[in-house]
Order: sequence, then C-alpha cells, then structure tokens
Amino acid sequence: MGVQERREKEREQRRIAILDAAKALYTQLGLEGVSMDRIAQQAELAKGTIYLYFKSREEMMMALISHEMEHLLQALEQVAASDLTPQQQLIDAVKAFHELSQSSHFFYRIMMQVNITHVVGRDHERSVVAEQFAQQNRRMFEVILGIVQRGVDRGAFHLAHPPQYVVAQMMLSIKGAMVILTNDMMPPMFPGMPPLEQLLSDIARLLIRGLEHRPAEGTPTT
Repeated sequence: MGVQERREKEREQRRIAILDAAKALYTQLGLEGVSMDRIAQQAELAKGTIYLYFKSREEMMMALISHEMEHLLQALEQVAASDLTPQQQLIDAVKAFHELSQSSHFFYRIMMQVNITHVVGRDHERSVVAEQFAQQNRRMFEVILGIVQRGVDRGAFHLAHPPQYVVAQMMLSIKGAMVILTNDMMPPMFPGMPPLEQLLSDIARLLIRGLEHRPAEGTPTT
C-alpha cells in the first residue's frame, strides 16, 4: 500500500469514526442535545479536526443519512436482482424501508430536522456529501423504476402514466409514510392502527393493486 493510499484509508477511517461518535450521541441524547463540541469530545478529536471533514452540524447529519441510506440501497438492489415477481419485489422493497427504521431509529428523525434543500444547495454549490446524497436518491429511484418497468414488460403492471411519474408517486407515498409513522405524527382521528410493518405492507399491496389495474381505453398516458 502506497503512502497516498494509506493516507486516504486513514482519512476515511477517521471520517467513519466521527460519524459513529455522532450517531451514538444522537441516539443517546437526541438531535437537539448534540453539538460539534460534544461530537469532538466523543470522537476524542479537536473540534477543528471535525470541521476538516464536515463544514457544519447539518452537513454531518446529512452524511449520517447518506451512510445509513447506503445500507438501504444495497438491500433494494438485492431485491431488484432477485428472481421474485415484480409484485413481491415491491413488497420486499417496502420491507427494506421498514428494516432501516428498526436498525437506525434516528434516520427518519434526522430527515425531519435537516434542511435538505439548504444543505444540498444548487448543483454548482454541492459539497461531496450533498452530491453523494443526490446520487443515492437517483440510484434509489432507478432501482424502483427498474422493478416497475419489469412488471410492465411482463404484462403484470399496466400504467396510465409514464413509469417515471408513477415511481415518483410511489416514492413520495412510501417516504412520507415512513417519516410520519416513525416520528409519531399520526393524527389522533386514526386510533388503533396496526404495527408499522403491517401498515407498510398494506400500503405496498394497495400500490400494487393500482399498478395491476388496466386503465380504461382512452385514458391519457401523459
């Protein structure tokens, strides 16, 4: 291993150590109770060193989201590469969102508190973290789009709108449900709701029934 390669490896290890320290504190104290000073103490680093890796607390939280999202993407890509029917692939994809909420309880809570538009910025202003986050969202969209398109090609799904628009609707529905449910934002007029996993499974099946339904003749597709 060359000197440059060793330095890059050490830098990545330190970056992950900072994220691990931040995650531990966020889990223990909540988002509002954690400062950059506290993260530096937890990671046993100088505060200035932390800022060499992350320009702000918001960017660090975005990096945490990105780090956890990579696990979700790997699970979704495994689902898409399986021999399951497109219907079952979509159900398993939604299960992957639920499993992330169980393994990373703070993930969707961070999503509620980070000003993503501010952190990501415009294309020419994006940091490395923001660009990685944008690429991950594109990958996620493409994975779900591939599953839906496979269903169309096999005659299992029948779309009244372009696949990209349908997938955008699905992603908004799933992500919105995850944020609402994991942040205990369910309105009080909906008592006695089933467990989160069952509710998400039912949402997935509802979406699938819509995809399987043949549009009436003459229905516009744009």
